[in-house]
Amino acid sequence: LLGDERVQFVREILDTITESAKVRLAYVSIFLNRLRAHNSVTKVTTTNLAVTFHSAFIRPKVSSADHAVQEATTCQGITRYIIDNADELFRVRSIPLMTIPPSIIYISIE
Repeated sequence: LLGDERVQFVREILDTITESAKVRLAYVSIFLNRLRAHNSVTKVTTTNLAVTFHSAFIRPKVSSADHAVQEATTCQGITRYIIDNADELFRVRSIPLMTIPPSIIYISIE
């Protein structure tokens, strides 16, 4: 999948989760995207973030330990993509998220 097709594919997957889960995922993804933007200072890359957070983003059904390892790699890739493209996936305007308490943030999911 290329560019817009990939974004559309991930949006279709995101449409399968509840609205409240989608808002939480958007908030965390946008925060991690902005954290990643400062990786020259923090030394935190999207790959590091995906390895750390993939199990919180995606929980596949696993039938064996070998399958779990394969699924972890796939889930890390999807998580990395969501973090890298959070602003586009969730169509977020430039909002200083860290200045607004999470309980009152509304992220428009189109």
